[in-house]
Amino acid sequence: MALKKNDEIIDESNGARVFLRERDSISRSKAILILLSQLLYNIISDIFRLLFLIFLKISSQGKIILFASNTNHLQNIRKYNVSLANKSNIIKIKNSKALDSIPQTYFSINGLYNLIFNKDFFYKKYSRLDIDEASYIDTYKYIGIFMRLISCKLAILSREDSIPFIEVALAAQQNDLKLLVFEHGVLTRYFKSFLPSNKTAHVYSSDENYYKRTPLAKNIFKFHSPLYEIFESVQDKRKQNKITPEEILIADTYNIRHRLLDLAEHLEKKNLVKIRLHPGNEIDVGRFKSNVDKVEAMARAKLVVTGISGFSLESAFSNIPTIILFNNDDVWGNETLRVYEGLRHVKIVELDTFIKSSDEHIMTIKDGGADLVKFQKRNGYYLNDRSMSDLRNFIRDEI
Repeated sequence: MALKKNDEIIDESNGARVFLRERDSISRSKAILILLSQLLYNIISDIFRLLFLIFLKISSQGKIILFASNTNHLQNIRKYNVSLANKSNIIKIKNSKALDSIPQTYFSINGLYNLIFNKDFFYKKYSRLDIDEASYIDTYKYIGIFMRLISCKLAILSREDSIPFIEVALAAQQNDLKLLVFEHGVLTRYFKSFLPSNKTAHVYSSDENYYKRTPLAKNIFKFHSPLYEIFESVQDKRKQNKITPEEILIADTYNIRHRLLDLAEHLEKKNLVKIRLHPGNEIDVGRFKSNVDKVEAMARAKLVVTGISGFSLESAFSNIPTIILFNNDDVWGNETLRVYEGLRHVKIVELDTFIKSSDEHIMTIKDGGADLVKFQKRNGYYLNDRSMSDLRNFIRDEI
């Protein structure tokens, strides 16, 4: 059982850190105030969190737990295994306001200590990610206490590229639990994580995602990629409803969110434009908001304009001409964007450059052609019955 916690194992992209610090730009004093306010809230709220855990214990509902930050993680797992998703209960480990969590006061105190006394956490600017890391780092033993309390047998993660999810993995290993990790979406970035134990298994939908983890996962289940389902659903929707793609669909992502309306108003001069917001994002985009489901929105799109995200991969995989926008400070995404090399129906353009000369970029984009099939095979496994059977055997005793 490996419980090493050093730079060799836990390391996020420095580029991503710099990017987020510039965007959030939180001072050290403000970060401390954020944690102090969380501490006061948590002192009271932890009573209800403890009652929630006791309920899981006495009702025998704590055996299979998805440790997540929100319900999107559960939806991600549902793409691969509906039965497991239905049998899982959620503990929102990274959500200071959630009551369906483990007691959070300890995390707030840990964060305050690190920001005030630990020189490793002295930065000029902080991001929300930095505050989370200060709060949750080195807490796997504490998390393990509550795993034992609720008699957890199978811990599930939908991401493993950051703290506190790495801490959850280490807690599961320390308590000799089975740990099942699902890839965090169809497009992941390169990252370092924990050393897998013999009771750790990973679910992947592509070689592309498998090779982005350091160290490589040992016990893996290759699953039918959700990308094929989206691709086939878009084609079927167009045929059944006789849809002629006429819209430009702007798909909201973090790195272009600050310019969504600028993009829409600019493109609207010559096109019908809709904006699809990221799940959980409730910003007001007025008349541009797309009110149909994702497949319908993609079926109507003659072109997708988006940032660095899984949506761009879904669009490219579905043979929809796609323009991926980046900012000059998005260097953290350079490695991720290499997946699109050689595709003639995908263009990667700097955001301001695109706004200045959008017609030129839109007119020169083409159909995916012969390279599309190669791209699909590289980025999505097709149905693997044996792998599905192996996964059922891995979790059989717990469900």
